[in-house]
Amino acid sequence: MGDAVRYITGRGGSLESGLSLWLASRFSSFAGLAVNDAFLAQSVEDQIQALRSFWMEAPDTPLITNSYGGYLLLLSLIDAQHSPKRVLMLSPL
Repeated sequence: MGDAVRYITGRGGSLESGLSLWLASRFSSFAGLAVNDAFLAQSVEDQIQALRSFWMEAPDTPLITNSYGGYLLLLSLIDAQHSPKRVLMLSPL
């Protein structure tokens, strides 16, 4: 896969457990966005903007999304000027 990956968890996800830990152990550069309670406390518009900002920081880096994170990614792509180059979406969405 390469040296770097970015990851967006599913609803209630954490960067300290599960797939996040596994990805962080396999890639020399790992960045994640947790769709946790604090993230979900924001308005949907703010969630979408935060997610768009996250993947736009490194649009050439492969992006993995899980479940609800994938749904939010799809929402963030509406009317976006750019899109991530490579995306792996894990279900269920």
